[in-house]
Amino acid sequence: MLELEPNQNHNEPPDTDLPPQQTITVGALVVYVASGWVTFDNQQIDLTAHEYKFVVCLAQNLGRVLTDAELLVQVWGNETGGTKSQIKNLVWRLRQKIEPEPDKPVYILTARGRGYYMPSHITVTHLGTDEKD
Repeated sequence: MLELEPNQNHNEPPDTDLPPQQTITVGALVVYVASGWVTFDNQQIDLTAHEYKFVVCLAQNLGRVLTDAELLVQVWGNETGGTKSQIKNLVWRLRQKIEPEPDKPVYILTARGRGYYMPSHITVTHLGTDEKD
């Protein structure tokens, strides 16, 4: 389920003096756009600047495949050295941090030969049952 709304629920940042902000919620993943941080299952995830930009880029384009070329521009900008290999390594690191089962990703998906995307709905399996968030 995609939610774009001011942060006014149980997922509030630890510092409640922060002003309300835009959040993007997909399953158990919450991206706090203005603050520059992400939570998964209500636990803050330590991300590098490039990892954060990558997650935001996918979250702001739910369901849309982003090509390596688009990701290089949006995540690495004008920096030199951004390569497809760096994208692949970054995706691997992110999956280790946010995927319940990194070898069976549900948040950061590969569109083989085209790029990466984050689905707008996440199917979570609990005790042999499937449910959509």
